[in-house]
Order: sequence, then C-alpha cells, then structure tokens
Amino acid sequence: MVTRVEWNRPVAENERLAWCEWLRQHSIDPDTVAVVPPGFIEVDSDARLIRYLAFDVNENGNRYVAPCGRCASTSVRVVQLESPPSDFPVVS
Repeated sequence: MVTRVEWNRPVAENERLAWCEWLRQHSIDPDTVAVVPPGFIEVDSDARLIRYLAFDVNENGNRYVAPCGRCASTSVRVVQLESPPSDFPVVS
C-alpha cells in the first residue's frame, strides 16, 4: 500500500516537529528533506520503502543551487527499510 503526503504550503511548527520526529525514527535526517512546495514523502508499506524529495548537498552539507539560480537543487531519495514504516504523524 502506497501512502503519500505533499506540501503545497508552508509547514506549521507543530507539524514540522512531528515530521522531524517521524523522519528520525526512520533514520532520515530531517534537514535534508524538502518540505517546501513541491515537497513530498511517500511510503510503500508492502515494499518497505520511503521515497522523499531531498535537497542535494555537498560533503559539507551545503545545498546546491538549481540551474535556475533561485532555488535549491533537489532529487528523489529512496530508503529501504527492514520492516514496514510507521504511520504518518497525526497533527491537529
């Protein structure tokens, strides 16, 4: 089963903190995840995969600039887990 969340608006602080915790639980550094539009996180529970839009960074952790010169370069990353990922956080 594939579940996906997309961000098309700025993320509120309580939502950001909930996602940071979820990402850390799955060994993903929250600082690398692009939660700004068109950011997304997708979970394939059956395949035990997490896909997400990530900022491209160099060995010092600095973000690369996209060819447009106005935004950070991003790419899709995939994490293979040994067990199904936990449910997405519920934010009220």
